[in-house]
Amino acid sequence: MSKTTLRNLSLIGLAGVIIGFVFFGLSAVGATASTTVDASGSTTLSNITGGNPALALVGILLLVAAGIVSLIAWIGGLIRTAQLQRWGWFVPMLIFGSIVTLIWSFAGNDTPNAPTFQNPQYPPQPPMR
Repeated sequence: MSKTTLRNLSLIGLAGVIIGFVFFGLSAVGATASTTVDASGSTTLSNITGGNPALALVGILLLVAAGIVSLIAWIGGLIRTAQLQRWGWFVPMLIFGSIVTLIWSFAGNDTPNAPTFQNPQYPPQPPMR
């Protein structure tokens, strides 16, 4: 998976989480309750409304969809960094998850490590005459 695809998936997941929380929070705005106190001093709670359940459902669905998209981006980032053998990015991405995936998609190096030269394991042969 390319870094551009990972970046797009991570940003879509982040935006979905933010919008999902906004919708879920807005669903509770209409929740009201009224209290009355009678002459004897007892308090009665009445007229309890639950807000907007449709907005709550939309918020939850957005959160689930954004979580799935973020999970796909995270797994793709783990696979990509393992293929590139970028273990300095792989371990934090494994521990901290999607936020490191998003940071790597902007700042990480996408080229494989240069192969190191290995000396031969046998002694050099004298030139043939």
